[in-house]
Amino acid sequence: MKKIKILFGLILLLTFSYTLGIIQSISQPNIYQIMAQSSKSDLVFGDYSFLIGKILTIFIYAGLIISLKWINEILKKGFFTTTSKKLMRNAGYLFLFVGVITGVLDIIRLYAGNPTQALINDVIIWLTIGLLGFIILIIADMAQTGYQLKSENDLTI
Repeated sequence: MKKIKILFGLILLLTFSYTLGIIQSISQPNIYQIMAQSSKSDLVFGDYSFLIGKILTIFIYAGLIISLKWINEILKKGFFTTTSKKLMRNAGYLFLFVGVITGVLDIIRLYAGNPTQALINDVIIWLTIGLLGFIILIIADMAQTGYQLKSENDLTI
């Protein structure tokens, strides 16, 4: 449980950082408009590139919040509960979705002749997020199996 508490603290720190970033983007929208305008001609998706990035950031933020709820459920009630299983699966699908969409967008940018936007760092990030989602889905399946075994064991006693 100590490692799960450490993981909870790390995800809480990441969620706090994303919250500060969202508050900054709401409180100072002119800075982001200037950044979007300065690089608009270089972007494959034009004005929508900035919007796509913000939407993907919100999806990651939602995944972090679901992960916080999931780990909090594990700390309070244990690993093999229906709520933790559902939250795990939701977070896994959300992270996998963000990883796949970001990967597709980077591939489109690369084939559009703009390799500067599809740097190796971007590829590593979307692969990591997609892999994280896939790993969480695997753990959710293991939790499903564990929940079924626990339920059967509770019925036999």
